[in-house]
Amino acid sequence: MSASISPGGRHEPVPPKSEDKETMNMKLPLLVVAATLVCASPAPAQVKGFGPGFDNWNFTATKEGKGVTNCRATRRVGGRDDIIALKTDRKDYVSVRAEDRKGRWAESFIVPFREPSNGQQYPGTVEADGKRMWMLVDRNFIETIMQRGGYDLYLGGSEDTDKAPLGSQAAKAFIRLKECIVANGG
Repeated sequence: MSASISPGGRHEPVPPKSEDKETMNMKLPLLVVAATLVCASPAPAQVKGFGPGFDNWNFTATKEGKGVTNCRATRRVGGRDDIIALKTDRKDYVSVRAEDRKGRWAESFIVPFREPSNGQQYPGTVEADGKRMWMLVDRNFIETIMQRGGYDLYLGGSEDTDKAPLGSQAAKAFIRLKECIVANGG
């Protein structure tokens, strides 16, 4: 509403014209939606380096919200981009490039390098979005694959596999991940 000055010098409200009401009625839902989107947008994750890298490993600690920190070790060698992640909520995972694969593969499994054919393996579901493939893996098993220097990933229900060589310093990288978890309250 606007105001006008009356002959007595007082400000008196002037009712809006009917077209102003219609315009406001049309704009109000748009304003509500815009305000909702602004308020609902998650804050960007806070990524910080965690110590110096080595053997093509780089380390980060990412605050993901709800008190969860994702301690990530990323190794880039020869076009590969392998990630090992320990999280303070213990939803730890391994990730490799998806190479355009998309979907979910139940009954998948990981086998550490140098494991006999009847040896240990870790079952789970692999998910892929076309860019990355990932699988939740128990922290103790991640330690095993890091000590062995890598793993083979077998996609359930297919003959598709991916080999993830993690290098001779993988066990040292796992120690750095554990330090990151401790430093972030995990």
